[in-house]
Amino acid sequence: MGVSPMFFFFLVIPAKAGIQKKLKPRSLSVSYATSCKTNLQLDSRDCVFILVVFIVREIIMASKNFYSPLAWCLALICLVSPSWADEPLAITGLGKYSMPTGTPGGLSGITWAGGNSYYVVEDSGSRMYPLTVNLNVSGTVASTSLGSSVTLAGSEDIEGVAYDSSSSSLYVSGETDATIKQYNPAGGAAASTVTVPAVFTGYRTNYSLESLAMRSGNLEMWTANEEALANDGPLSSSTAGTVVRLQKFTRATVNDSFTAAGQWAYQTDPHTGTPAIGTPRSGVSDMCVLPNGKLLVLERELGGTGALPTFRNRIYEIDLDGATDTSAITALDGATYVLAAKTRLWEANFGITDNFEGMCLGPKLADDSYSMLLISDGDSPLAKSLYALKITGTVPEPTSLGILAMSLLAMLRRRAGR
Repeated sequence: MGVSPMFFFFLVIPAKAGIQKKLKPRSLSVSYATSCKTNLQLDSRDCVFILVVFIVREIIMASKNFYSPLAWCLALICLVSPSWADEPLAITGLGKYSMPTGTPGGLSGITWAGGNSYYVVEDSGSRMYPLTVNLNVSGTVASTSLGSSVTLAGSEDIEGVAYDSSSSSLYVSGETDATIKQYNPAGGAAASTVTVPAVFTGYRTNYSLESLAMRSGNLEMWTANEEALANDGPLSSSTAGTVVRLQKFTRATVNDSFTAAGQWAYQTDPHTGTPAIGTPRSGVSDMCVLPNGKLLVLERELGGTGALPTFRNRIYEIDLDGATDTSAITALDGATYVLAAKTRLWEANFGITDNFEGMCLGPKLADDSYSMLLISDGDSPLAKSLYALKITGTVPEPTSLGILAMSLLAMLRRRAGR
């Protein structure tokens, strides 16, 4: 139960706006509804509710009796109705899919490009591959087909990848040099370079920019270092996680360049024990931004208490409310700040076989959940795999139904004005 955003249609638009000729409720209501659709990223259920509320409101306004009992009853219903924006997120693991024989190792990042099209990048070179993933109705992986590799000019140790649908281009993050570059996936030519805050040049070798994620709409992008920068504290241990920086970039339009727009400190979980073989680690391996702006972080741990290490993954929902913007803090070690809060949504231990380090959101499934995929860095002798998940709760997107609702509203207004 929560406060429905529809209640505010009765608060923001003053009662007198409907009966004073000098104010034009027609333009005011349409403008406010359009703003809510854009800013709240409403899904189809919200849009249907908006339509119903506006139709009833039009009837009330037409009678020029905004203070009628019907108006206040409707406002009360909107106030106490379940708020779809408050539905908690939940992630369910659906199972692993083994990639076909001949799939290259080192596939460390994955991004969805619409339909059954994805792109993956290889961290052991400068290569990108188009990947076709066919999903079953349930969201499990039915089949895959990997296309020919494309060399991305001037890239090194590519870890994260994000698809920009506005330009059909790819942004990739490099761990060797802490850079983010834009590429044309058709030929691999570099198109632009994102200005990354200078603090990230203080990375530790092999613990730099591991992740990259683009929000739908292509106006917001995120990255993070895998483990702490040299000035920010120690690497992860069995008693404490490491502190990394979640970096946000934004742009006003898709024709503009991305610029830094906020940065927050985030602490990973400590690794579990110290196995007899291997160096235990716990860091951020990828990120995902939901259409409504909620941020998810994929943590990867190499740990264990036996002879052989095991890989464990966790996905967390991030809450930045109250967290300190650390953009102006050059060294977190010894500084005073508030960490970003996190809520665990899912975890799994994959033993010694699967090193899942890439994550992306995929298409909407038949049950209104959304597909998610993890990809493993299958350097020999590790497995080359995808792991399917689905996410439920609030993952809203602007839909054609919302546009239809606004169109019907405009039609109703035109008819009422005749």
